[in-house]
Order: sequence, then C-alpha cells, then structure tokens
Amino acid sequence: FLQVDTNPVLFVSWFDAVNFCNWLSRIENLTPAYDINEKDVTLAPDADGYRLPTEALWEFASRGGVNTTETNYAGSDNAGEVGWSMDNSSWETHPVGRKKPNSLGLFDMCGNALEWCYDWYAPYSSAEQTDPSGAATGERRVLRGGSFASPSNQMMVYDRSSLPPDHGSCIVGFRVVKP
Repeated sequence: FLQVDTNPVLFVSWFDAVNFCNWLSRIENLTPAYDINEKDVTLAPDADGYRLPTEALWEFASRGGVNTTETNYAGSDNAGEVGWSMDNSSWETHPVGRKKPNSLGLFDMCGNALEWCYDWYAPYSSAEQTDPSGAATGERRVLRGGSFASPSNQMMVYDRSSLPPDHGSCIVGFRVVKP
C-alpha cells in the first residue's frame, strides 16, 4: 500500500520547476518544453511537453477560462471557499482538492502555495493585449496565487509577486500545463 502525499510540493526554485517539466515530458515521451543551458532557459518551439503556465495563462485559468467570472478569487468572492490562507490554514499546506474548484474544475488556484509562472516579473504594459507575453529579461520570475501564509487579500486572481529564479521558499510550489 503506497500513500501519496497530495499536498503541494514546496521549497522549489523556478529552475527546479522547469527541470521537472522537462523530466516529466521525457518520462511520457513528449518533447521537452525547455531548452536549458545552465541558467539560460528558453521555451522550445513546437514542444508538446509539460511547462509552467505563462502569467497570462495562469490568470486566464484562475478566472475560469472562457467562462470567466468576475470574482476576486478563483471561482468565488469568498477566499475561504476556494483556498487556504493564513486565516484558515493553521499555517500549513493542505491536500489539493479540499476546497471548491473554479469553473474549469481547477483547485487551489488561490491559496495553499504560490505558483511559479514562466514569465519574468515586470510592470504590465498599458497597451491592450490578447495573451500577452512577459518581459524578455529580468531579475525575478512571477509568482501567482497566494499561499497558506498569505492574508486572503493577497491571494486574489490579479495579485502577483516574484522571486529570483534560483530561490525556493516554504510557501512556493508550481503547477504544470501541457499544450
């Protein structure tokens, strides 16, 4: 009998996350999403493997995709219905799927663990955009979603934070996507 931990993985750097995506892709005979040359990581064209979501994709999914709802959190205006924050977590992660999912059936988009995105952290452009891409370079990578240690007003679907890509943290994990 094997018991699998369903809590988010924490203490993961951005580099750990992209390497995991490539590893998982190879295991499933998919083309790895990233070309990695030490600290230089680029998205491989036409790859069908796992990757981190872009910041725009993360927010699109959090808001419910084409069924976008105008809620403050992923599927609700009540943070406690959809996520774990410092208000209800006892300062620890919880198994994924114990809270209400959003309209796409995604759990824990707000709360439990901050999630790495592919993009470099930079101010948003003021120009109207469809599926915007992030900055070409930077010092820090984007984190979205809030964590078990966040106040609920810092885990709204539009909140963002960042860390250097080689840093892990006790509140940071990641979510993978597959094109």
